[in-house]
Amino acid sequence: MPDRWLGIVVSSDKITMVDVEVPKAGPLIIQADISWRLQSGDRASAYKVMHRGVADYAREHNIARVVIKGSAVSLRRNLENRTGFALRFVFVLHPIPF
Repeated sequence: MPDRWLGIVVSSDKITMVDVEVPKAGPLIIQADISWRLQSGDRASAYKVMHRGVADYAREHNIARVVIKGSAVSLRRNLENRTGFALRFVFVLHPIPF
């Protein structure tokens, strides 16, 4: 049975996930392409909700590996860049349990 991988790209206020089946040979098979917006209000609560949603998705769909795209270096350090960085950091500090 092929592994399922989850690729995650984080922007300032949303994440996009691509769920793929990775066979031993042949092309990847895309199972889902999902985008979720970060809820407004308290950032800590919003990050917790986002982490729980991704963890639940990974568990329910038997995801074997998660790949999180890193951010590009920006010369402009603004609030939008810091928010995206913080959301990526949530998944690094609190790995999704399998």
